Amino acid sequence: MHAIFASESSANGSRGNMPFGNKGKLIKSDICGDTYSLNGKRLFDPRLNKGALARASLYILVCYKGCANS
Repeated sequence: MHAIFASESSANGSRGNMPFGNKGKLIKSDICGDTYSLNGKRLFDPRLNKGALARASLYILVCYKGCANS
């Protein structure tokens, strides 16, 4: 599976392994995006290319059923 996009070198460091989302309390904001806290979980909301990210995620989920954790 590949859904690879060019990005700034610091973008991966900002997100880490956090799932995407934009609910909860804003705890950090930087050039790459915002980090929220919701029920003890951290969520990342990217600043740019949200539509491309959503389309790539949907494509993977539709074409490769069962590839994602619940």
